[in-house]
Amino acid sequence: MHKSITVFEHQSLRLGMGGFEKVHLEALQHFLGERRDFPYYSLIHQGVKFNEYVGVIPVGNLMIEILP
Repeated sequence: MHKSITVFEHQSLRLGMGGFEKVHLEALQHFLGERRDFPYYSLIHQGVKFNEYVGVIPVGNLMIEILP
């Protein structure tokens, strides 16, 4: 079963918010890896901050929907 979290552009998502767990953060960290100029999100302390893009990011059993 997939969980869903809805956020807005430029919003931060931190551990514990809406079911966002350490496993999801680690997956996003791993995906970001050594990519340069990744436009969709950036890492912050215990979370991620979404940039000016909208869409859906699947992370394991979690769907993160980014709205304008």
